[in-house]
Amino acid sequence: MSRHSVEIDGIRKAFGALTVLENISFDIHEGEFFSLLGPSGCGKTTLLRLIGGFEPPTSGRLLIDGQPVEGLPPEKRPTNTVFQSYALFPHLTVAENIGYGLRSLNMPKAEQEKVVKESLEMIRLSQLGGRKPHELSGGQRQRVALARALARRPKVLLLDEPLSALDKQLREEMQMELRRIQRQVGITFIFVTHDQEEALALSDRMAVMSAGRVLQIDAPDRIYEAPSSREVAAFIGSMNFFDGVVETIDGQLAHVRSPGKGLLKVNIAGAGGKIAPGVAVTVAVRPEKLSVGPADAAQINSIAGMLASAAYYGDRSHIHMRAADGTTVLVSATNAQRGFRGADRVGSTVVASFRPEDAILLPPTGAWADISHKQPAKEGSRQAA
Repeated sequence: MSRHSVEIDGIRKAFGALTVLENISFDIHEGEFFSLLGPSGCGKTTLLRLIGGFEPPTSGRLLIDGQPVEGLPPEKRPTNTVFQSYALFPHLTVAENIGYGLRSLNMPKAEQEKVVKESLEMIRLSQLGGRKPHELSGGQRQRVALARALARRPKVLLLDEPLSALDKQLREEMQMELRRIQRQVGITFIFVTHDQEEALALSDRMAVMSAGRVLQIDAPDRIYEAPSSREVAAFIGSMNFFDGVVETIDGQLAHVRSPGKGLLKVNIAGAGGKIAPGVAVTVAVRPEKLSVGPADAAQINSIAGMLASAAYYGDRSHIHMRAADGTTVLVSATNAQRGFRGADRVGSTVVASFRPEDAILLPPTGAWADISHKQPAKEGSRQAA
């Protein structure tokens, strides 16, 4: 059984009449890279600030390393925070910045120097300890901020969108650095981001948030492949939604009549006993799960339409098809595997198709069931890799 690093139980936060967090309850496992993902204003940064002690909860309990921390200020909690702005002292060297927080620990000077040296090695800046922050690149400054936060050996490191100020290439490099350092130090990281790809790439588990609520908590591949609701499916990546009504059930297949799309066959595994004839559902299909071909290449789950546009992105093409009911179907096809070159002709008649096991059945709104936020750690998680 994995030990819980952070336990959040019934947390609510309100600023006057405005409620920004409502009944948040879940656990974060020791040594886990856990991400809080959601759009601006969803409450993810507020939740991080509550964990760090920068804001008090309106109600609810919060435990870190098994100990209640309500009422404790940030400096009394076993946490430290890396901010988006780096917050480095411009008049101090890199080494002095890293060692700044050690001064209050009553640690011998020789031990402080050892920690600073090890920290510089960890972030691969051993040769730059004597430089000032303005002499570093953005990625180097972010690594120094990370090392300074880790130097005090917190139980939990809180990261508030620390990579958002970096350009795309540097951001991707720093993502891998973050993951390497987290594995090396082995402590719990709680990472706030609105970037879906970032959360998918870094996390052991992630919580998708919206309007002060947690919609789903799971491993990244489960969030992407098996979203619990239409809201989660729409927020993570791109998704096609085909609304319809279940006509019949044939073993593990639901036959769904969708206006403008025809009769669609979808595997019902995971939907439990909630699927029955007459039930309104949404068939959700990722663009990369669809294939596109000429009108005479009809297969199972074929949706006919007209090619509206095709955009070339080097390794793949994004194809927009207009279905019979006027809605748009998005297909993402790898150019290495794409055999149908006629799809490049705007106005041509095409057919998009998908396999029954590549679609997800969702309720038109909400989720099939209440989310169990108190989940056990999954064996074989990335932290064990």
